[in-house]
Amino acid sequence: MISIILYPISIIPVILIYFWIKKKVFRDDEHRIMAKNALISGLKSVIPAVIIGALFLIIQRVAFKDESMAKTFFYTFFALALPEELSKAFMFERLLKKQDKSFSWLDFIICMVIVAIGFDILESAIYAVGASPMEIILRGVTCPHLGFGFIMGYFIGKAKKKGNRLLYIPAFLIPWIIHGSYDFCIEFDAGDTDYVIMFSAIALAALSLVLTISFVFFTIKARNNTKYSNTFISVS
Repeated sequence: MISIILYPISIIPVILIYFWIKKKVFRDDEHRIMAKNALISGLKSVIPAVIIGALFLIIQRVAFKDESMAKTFFYTFFALALPEELSKAFMFERLLKKQDKSFSWLDFIICMVIVAIGFDILESAIYAVGASPMEIILRGVTCPHLGFGFIMGYFIGKAKKKGNRLLYIPAFLIPWIIHGSYDFCIEFDAGDTDYVIMFSAIALAALSLVLTISFVFFTIKARNNTKYSNTFISVS
C-alpha cells in the first residue's frame, strides 16, 4: 500500500525531465509532437515486454527446478532485462519509421530517452503493486531506464550518422548488461554478509543516477554543437 502511495512521487524526476525536453530543448511544434509520440511509444512498449518476459518465465520454470544463482541470472537477464530493452528498441525504430523528417544525432538520443521514460512510468506503476517502498524510491531517484535509453540512443544515433550497423551491437548490449546486472543485484538473495553483491547494487544504482545527470548536461551542451544538432538523415 505504501509503495502505491509513493508511486506518483517516484515518477516526478522522469516527468520533470520529459517536460524540460518538451518545453526547453524541443523548440518547435514538430519536435514537440514527436516527443509526445515517443512517450506514447514508450508506454506501449511495456506490452510486448510483458509478453516476451512471460515466455522466458515459462522456459525458466522448465529449465530451473530449484532456487539458484543461475535461475536468478536467467530471470533478471532474460525474463526481465532482455524483453524490456528489446521492446524499447523495437518501439523506437517503429516510431522513427513514422516520422517524415530529417534527424540529428541529438534527436535520436532524446527520442530514445523519452521512449524509456514512457516505459518507466508505466512499469513503475506495475512494480508499485508488489515492490518494497525502498525499491520504488530507488527507481524514482536513479531513473535507470532513462540512463539505459541515453546509452542506446547515443549509439543508435551514431550508427545512423556513420552508416555503421555494427554500432547497434553496443547500442543494445551495453544497456542490457547494465540493466541485467542491476536487476540481478536487487533480486539475488545472497544474505546480509555478501558485500560484493551489496556494493555492486549500490554502484549500479549510482551509475544509473550518473547516466541520468550526464544526459541532462550532455543535452544542454549538444543542442548548440553542430556535431550533434545538425540533421543528417531522413527517416521514412
